[in-house]
Amino acid sequence: MHIDTHQTKDKVFKESLEVFKGHTLAFLDATLNQPIVEILSVEITETTTKKAYADTSFKLADGTGLHLEWEDQIDTTDILRFCAYNIDLKRKHGIDFETIIATNKVPTATHYRNKSLSFHPNIIVLSQRNADETIEKLTASLASAEPINPLELIYLPLYSSKQGKSSAQLASTAIALSAQLQPDKRLKDKVQSLLILLTSKLIDQADLEQILEDNMFNIEDDNPAVLFFEKRGRARGREEGREEGREEGIAATALKMLSKGITPAQVADMIDRPIEWVEQLDEVELAI
Repeated sequence: MHIDTHQTKDKVFKESLEVFKGHTLAFLDATLNQPIVEILSVEITETTTKKAYADTSFKLADGTGLHLEWEDQIDTTDILRFCAYNIDLKRKHGIDFETIIATNKVPTATHYRNKSLSFHPNIIVLSQRNADETIEKLTASLASAEPINPLELIYLPLYSSKQGKSSAQLASTAIALSAQLQPDKRLKDKVQSLLILLTSKLIDQADLEQILEDNMFNIEDDNPAVLFFEKRGRARGREEGREEGREEGIAATALKMLSKGITPAQVADMIDRPIEWVEQLDEVELAI
């Protein structure tokens, strides 16, 4: 099963910031001095009649807009695209928008300027944030039952650890900390689901399975993300089993041909396998 990495991160970014919109501005260090009051439509109809979609946008209490984007790597093309989104959102909603772009890599372009236009979005590079300090802050807050920003837990695997912790280790720590979001099961499930989904695009499948196994006491059995990856794992196992069965069937057919006196070269040609593979089967059969 193929899941597009970039689209998954876009979806996590959009849903996490909309679900936890009360924490969005603090997470992005956005000093707008206005709370979010409404989620706005991000469907944009271009002059070519082709629809485009910004990641997410909000209306603020002062009547202005906030346009947020996720991009793995930002270059000039991306800056121009986000500039166009900003202008189109202005046309659509009739209000001015501030653009904030989150990324996990240092951008190769940060703004666009010509004689008649200047576009300077606010770019947040999550990989430049300190994971170790964030973990200390979250641990202390949870221990004293103080409110935390759940977005810090979701995006912790993208931060950098001066102690050398990997994305997998940071994800495991975040899941363990999120288990302390009791008694709000819905909040915990949402944080863990988005965290696991984001992490699945950063690390190997085997590492993700190990994280889920290590945190079996920190994640509810009915967590949507866990159920999804368990289902995907079972599907992969069935496919591997089918492939193994096909190979066994081909080997049995080859051995029957050899027992009828057909030469290894002829068998190899008929089953589309190297002659060495067929000769090895013959040797195994003779040994038995």
